[in-house]
Parts: sequence; C-alpha cells; structure tokens
Amino acid sequence: MVGAQSVSAIAISCPELKVINLNYTSANPASVGQLLVSCESLESLKVAGIQNWASKASEEHMMPINRYTI
Repeated sequence: MVGAQSVSAIAISCPELKVINLNYTSANPASVGQLLVSCESLESLKVAGIQNWASKASEEHMMPINRYTI
C-alpha cells in the first residue's frame, strides 16, 4: 500500500520525478507537499480518491501546490 512513508521516500530519492499517480492511496497532505517541494520537475500529479483531505490542516500542507496550474 502506498502511504505517507512511501511518498516521502519517493520525494527524497527521486528529485527528477516528472509524473506520479497517487490515486486511491493513503498518501497524506504533508507527504504530497514534501513531494511537490522536492520534485521541482514534476509535471503531473494525480491524487483522485484520497480520503480525508478536506480539513484546514490539509490546506496548509498543500501550500506548495500554488506554483502549479490547475
């Protein structure tokens, strides 16, 4: 299962990552935020179906997403 630890490990070990699909995983906003900061070449991030991202805390962790066009 892909979760926060997996996403954090990817962020650390794959800084040139361009595409990642995290649909229906248990990744949390903090680990995805880390991914966005670490992987500056990221072009495509899929996060459909991830539960429990509606809280204010989630919004604060996702601040790095502001550099992307949605």
